[in-house]
Amino acid sequence: KGKIRLAPLRRSAAAAALRFGLGLGLGLGPRGPARRGLLRTMATSSADLAASPLRRPLCLVTDIDGTLHGHDEPMRELLGLMESAQRASLPECAMVYNTGRSLPSFLRLHKAEAVPLPDVFIGGTGTEMYTFERSSNGEIEAIEVAAYASYIAKGGWDKAAVTRAVEATVSAAPHGVVATDPDNGRNKLKHALTVTAAALEDFITVLRARLVAENVPEGAVSQAVVCSHFQDPTLAYVDIVPSLANKGAATTWLLRNGDVHFGWNGFSATDVLVCGDSGNDQAMFDLLHDDHAAEDAAVAAGTRLPGAKGVLVSNAKPEMLRYAESALAQRAASLHLAESEAASGIMEALTHFGWIGS
Repeated sequence: KGKIRLAPLRRSAAAAALRFGLGLGLGLGPRGPARRGLLRTMATSSADLAASPLRRPLCLVTDIDGTLHGHDEPMRELLGLMESAQRASLPECAMVYNTGRSLPSFLRLHKAEAVPLPDVFIGGTGTEMYTFERSSNGEIEAIEVAAYASYIAKGGWDKAAVTRAVEATVSAAPHGVVATDPDNGRNKLKHALTVTAAALEDFITVLRARLVAENVPEGAVSQAVVCSHFQDPTLAYVDIVPSLANKGAATTWLLRNGDVHFGWNGFSATDVLVCGDSGNDQAMFDLLHDDHAAEDAAVAAGTRLPGAKGVLVSNAKPEMLRYAESALAQRAASLHLAESEAASGIMEALTHFGWIGS
């Protein structure tokens, strides 16, 4: 229970993964079990033990589509840098994917395009968390982080009531709903749909009323996390998730519990770079704030990470560009608006904030 076996990569995909310099995955950080199990299966030379390209510890928390994944060469460069940093062991380095994709959706991308496995996978807009291990027979398995699932299920989340509310909303406004997510049956902590942008406002209004009618406790549900469709600007994704589940909350939980669950050695907030491009990434950027002294209560609540940095890549969706206009007033020193797209923008931020470079 809680384990999913990964089918072997096709020969062509495996070769592509090795061209990335990352084999089957990045491991779980310098001291984690999968670090020992995955990376050491690849040949190690004295050159691999050279000094890290990083000037200080880095926990890179990134969205996938449009942020990490979008242009092959910059992604190879970034992932190669991360793999070189992990081989050097110090300073500590970890790669976290924080995506709206479900685990099955990501694994399809992993197989089809050889996007390497991360140290930690956060999926379903903060509703699921997995690590990866190599079993005794050589297979790689995805291991659910059960403690995280238990944490976000608190507070009155009722998937059956949410589903009834969504279905009633769809019946009331069928013209606006393009599709429901096939992962809705598997993920017990999320319900997702694709809605036309023109019908979005009315859909959300009706949905909120239906949730009240189903006696879903106020505060138990983040009623709608909306982001632009990554291919079609006339569509929008709508995720209904527990109030404790979003990309920002997952990042905070990860940082607080990484030593216990992932074998990390004490990442601090100043080691974190969050990266995104669309509306469901906003919760990560909301963690950032330039005024550290006034944030004690927010830090205790897990809604701020003083010292953390963020990058909004230049191909960001319209809702995030609008967000940035107001967000920069409190985050000018913490949030970098990249001039480059996707992984190139992440590399730009690593230089801007001093992780790499002379």
